[in-house]
Amino acid sequence: MHTNRSRLLVPAAAAFAGGAMWAAKAGLILLGIADLGWMVVASQGFMGIALLGLYRHSGERGKLARTGAALAAAAVPLSAFNSLWAEGMSIQPYTYMASIAGVLASSVMAGILARRNDALYERTGRWPLWIGTLTFPAVALGSLVHLESGVLLAGFAWMALAVRMCPPRFRAAA
Repeated sequence: MHTNRSRLLVPAAAAFAGGAMWAAKAGLILLGIADLGWMVVASQGFMGIALLGLYRHSGERGKLARTGAALAAAAVPLSAFNSLWAEGMSIQPYTYMASIAGVLASSVMAGILARRNDALYERTGRWPLWIGTLTFPAVALGSLVHLESGVLLAGFAWMALAVRMCPPRFRAAA
């Protein structure tokens, strides 16, 4: 178990960046300005980095931690592939869905792991579990009615997780 609390600063910044990208994309769509799809794709890489930091901070080495870390780790290069090369390719929808599924499943596993690991729970609470389980239905429902509110709320949830991950001395300054 890692005791250095500042080790979560980079993952917290990645979680905040990913959440801000989701919220900005949804906000721009809701305002009728633009649909910047690349923001969601790129945000998945940041979210994968954030989840990898959580798994590293937990110090756990069990099957759940290894599986969650592997899913988060897979989301990072998939996100880069989708952002940089896959646009317009027939494989792109599949790699996009694999990336988002990896992030959400890894988030659920981080939430379960946080319930078992006091050091991780102290830093994240139930946020990863709620983000992982509620994001997909919220985004799917938003897609059905063409409303980006699910993506907007998910972005804010990731930003709240990022603030929660920061050491108290950094939270007080914000």
